[in-house]
Amino acid sequence: MRKIVAIFCWALFALAVGLFAVGYFALTMMRIPQGLGMIYGMFTAHWIDTVMACVLALLLSFPFTRRRFWFSLILSFLALLSSYWGLACIHITNTWTVNGQFQCRFDSRWFFTVSLVLAILTLSFAVWKRWRSRYVF
Repeated sequence: MRKIVAIFCWALFALAVGLFAVGYFALTMMRIPQGLGMIYGMFTAHWIDTVMACVLALLLSFPFTRRRFWFSLILSFLALLSSYWGLACIHITNTWTVNGQFQCRFDSRWFFTVSLVLAILTLSFAVWKRWRSRYVF
């Protein structure tokens, strides 16, 4: 069951990386006008990449081996840097004022705050598993 979940997570991770790369290429190199759907799509792909990197790092940390530790550490750092970049540089808000009432439907900072916390937990879990396995044997 864990292998099926891992294959699904790797496929989703690769698909989201590809979609983000195509969107970034289309916006920067081809100078396609920015549409709301494209921006939301790239945001979603970036966030899914970050979360899938955390999930894959956790899956690689459970059966501890030295090679898997380095992969999980790299994925954890990738998720941590990606979450920080999303929190610092990506600000998508959908706000408006109707009849004197301010309404905010969407704020991207909360998504990257959650993924940043998840990345920190994943990194600490991988390091804890490595430290614990060193003293068990």
